[in-house]
Amino acid sequence: MKTIATLVLVALISLAPSVGLAQQAASNPPLPRVESDRLRQDLLVLLEDVRAASVVLSAQSSYDDFMFKIGRIEKRLSAIRSKYRTALSRGDQKALGVPISDACAALYAAAGDWKQVRFAANEVTGAQRSLAHAAPWEVDFYQGQLRAAQVKHTEARMRLSDHTGTAVASVQAATKAQETSKKQAGAAQGLRFTAPRRNGSEVRPA
Repeated sequence: MKTIATLVLVALISLAPSVGLAQQAASNPPLPRVESDRLRQDLLVLLEDVRAASVVLSAQSSYDDFMFKIGRIEKRLSAIRSKYRTALSRGDQKALGVPISDACAALYAAAGDWKQVRFAANEVTGAQRSLAHAAPWEVDFYQGQLRAAQVKHTEARMRLSDHTGTAVASVQAATKAQETSKKQAGAAQGLRFTAPRRNGSEVRPA
């Protein structure tokens, strides 16, 4: 029994430093540079979702698919704002985050327009159906409703076209910001692995 107790005590002593380090790591927030790098990676993932939504919007291939992607963007953007509140308040990755946020806003605006286009199209269809079944004394009334619905539909499509162009341009700007960020990250990585000697020469890792 004494031997077992001694072994347990030795095991606890050997584990104590690792447990302490684990507790310290859990209680201490990540270093600013590490947190900033993580923020950058999450922003790049968000940008991929933004690009995917932009492709669907440009083709206007599937409203349901577009709205699904918009929902995913909203969740990811909300998670980033919550997870990296401190880093964002410091202005970390601002050059990348602002263009991506602008692209998200443009996509949201286009989503509202696309929804209005669908509503207006349904109104046109309903007015056409009513006109087709109208009595002779009702024709003028339903023709007026149809013209109003068609104007509403045309205006909605024009707004959607405008916001689609804005969204595509915003995504392109975010993509350029990503390319710049990638170059800057590569340069920063090179600086981390190159330290100057006192005499001015460089020390590179083996």
